Amino acid sequence: MQLFEYLALPLFMPLMQLLEEDLLPREKLTVMSRACLETAEANPEIVRFAWQISAQLELKEMFTSEYTEWMDPFIEKLTPLFAAIGEKRPEDIARFYALTLDAFMGMTVMMPGAFDKEKMLALIEERFINFV
Repeated sequence: MQLFEYLALPLFMPLMQLLEEDLLPREKLTVMSRACLETAEANPEIVRFAWQISAQLELKEMFTSEYTEWMDPFIEKLTPLFAAIGEKRPEDIARFYALTLDAFMGMTVMMPGAFDKEKMLALIEERFINFV
């Protein structure tokens, strides 16, 4: 098993499974946002390890390549959801959403208590899901 696969399975797989659920696009994205927080909190050691590895210059290229292999299919599944809710640039927004959730997962574990998680979730939902 590759290093990133060890990290990705417990973090990405529950999220990929959520994308297969029979929900409306906005519901699916809302569930996804909350699931990211829950997944990070359920696997803090893996989140910390991923951040530590990504900061090591000698592993950066390998880590980036493997991260992209896992993230691209995730973006491909998110893109139609953003198109369905009327985003003008659904692939760009899907990528930004994924990046935001990734950072949110990391910060939730690395700096617990530094911010109000519920407020951050509400802002993510406002910007990405319930925009006017």
